Amino acid sequence: MERDKKLLMGAGIVFFMTLIGILWVFNIQRTFQNTGLTNSRNQEGISEFTQDFSSTMDDIKKEVKSFKTVATDSGSDSGQGNSGSDQSEREQDISSSTIRALKKNLEKKFE
Repeated sequence: MERDKKLLMGAGIVFFMTLIGILWVFNIQRTFQNTGLTNSRNQEGISEFTQDFSSTMDDIKKEVKSFKTVATDSGSDSGQGNSGSDQSEREQDISSSTIRALKKNLEKKFE
């Protein structure tokens, strides 16, 4: 009697382990199929992101170039030699205004 109970318990364990394994294999197959679809959608998103990033970087380069032009023009128009601290303050002002302008541009693009 005790032997039959152990045999029945072992058969039940093997049955449920097999059932779990089979369901796991089917789930893995479905997961891989869905992953293929998701990857194709992600590629579209990545290409859109790279285009946006490239255009934003171009805008940044233009802004930096215009700020550098303004900074050199204002320095040459004054006719005075700038001390190192004045120049570093001006660069910090230009950098902070550039950052604010870039932040506004990015917020507009991602709204």
